[in-house]
Amino acid sequence: MAQYTLTIANGTVLEEKGHFFKALPFSIVTSRERFEIKFERGEKNSVVFKIISQKKVLAECHHPDYIPEFNGDPTRNATNGVPPPESIPELFHPIMQAFAYLAITPTKDYLAYFHPITGTHKTQHSLQIIQTISTKTIISY
Repeated sequence: MAQYTLTIANGTVLEEKGHFFKALPFSIVTSRERFEIKFERGEKNSVVFKIISQKKVLAECHHPDYIPEFNGDPTRNATNGVPPPESIPELFHPIMQAFAYLAITPTKDYLAYFHPITGTHKTQHSLQIIQTISTKTIISY
């Protein structure tokens, strides 16, 4: 049973139910792909936010206090390891739009660019965010 669901279609929120908790795993589902997003403990009081598709880690966000720094992608070419939002590959656009809606973007620039409703990014993706919670989820965290 999902404890949080969000459905966005072309920049319009169709449905939002429950409460999102940033430290628990969740899924982002698009018409083409399903991404699993998992938090893991990092080094020195940080958390690693892994973006996984088909059991392969596509990218990692290392961050303290739920403010990620996008890294792990060839576009990592800007200062502080956070590339400009315009340089993020198309594959990651729906993920960044979901992160922006959930307020877990790397910078305010990402929020302004990728937010699925108010962002300046020209393509608004349709996506669904699903977060379930179970005893197994809590114990593994």
